[in-house]
Amino acid sequence: MPELILGTRNRKKSLELVELLAPWGFQLHGVAEFPDSLEVEETGDKFAGNAKLKACEQAKHLGRWVLG
Repeated sequence: MPELILGTRNRKKSLELVELLAPWGFQLHGVAEFPDSLEVEETGDKFAGNAKLKACEQAKHLGRWVLG
């Protein structure tokens, strides 16, 4: 089963994403489950830029796929 980390610490967003992605058989984890996860500063100019920044930084740091 493919593993995917949800790149949000927002519990409501995580639950929504779990419901949305459940049919595709992903093993889902929240970034908050990883004590060594990063606090990435939102320096992007828009929502999508910040999501990409946070997902890329967490993925490099954790060595796993992260959805922003």
